[in-house]
Amino acid sequence: MGEATRRKSEYNAWIAGLDNEERHVVETAYSLYKILPPAACYRASLFLQYHLKKCYNIEGNAVIGFVNDGTDNLYSSHAWYVFQDKMTDIAISRPMNPSIQNAGHLIIHGNIIKAGWEKWNYHTERPTDASEALQSLRSIGHGAYVDNLENIHSYMKNISNNADLIREYLDNAPDKLSYDVIVSKL
Repeated sequence: MGEATRRKSEYNAWIAGLDNEERHVVETAYSLYKILPPAACYRASLFLQYHLKKCYNIEGNAVIGFVNDGTDNLYSSHAWYVFQDKMTDIAISRPMNPSIQNAGHLIIHGNIIKAGWEKWNYHTERPTDASEALQSLRSIGHGAYVDNLENIHSYMKNISNNADLIREYLDNAPDKLSYDVIVSKL
């Protein structure tokens, strides 16, 4: 119980030191973490960008890039949110397949809220060795799978700078957690 009390005290002290915009980012991200299903990196990041701008005029960015867990040279498409040069990544801490992908830190506004696999690294562009790994996958018959992932990455990158397209994406969530439904749960 002492550790939990200490962590809560540290969290409260951190929150008390934030300005109003930062507090909106933190509170929205933490609430979103509790609402969204695992592996919702694009939705989480795009939601934060769209919602925080719309409701609080906070200018942050959903970054559509790549992550690597340090165990191989495959770099997964991933998205995270950045405000004031501080990262928020609520999705990497809850991967779709935790048995094959290490859960990373829950990071909100540059602060590790819950520790996870420490070797995750982030890239805005795909490193050269990742391109070679994709070619290897294609050569063993996984070309269609790789192409599908590439198309999703390109689509997300393309919509990330257009509020109307972000809203359309959020409203067409297959699990019915549309923008308005998420907002009602915040």
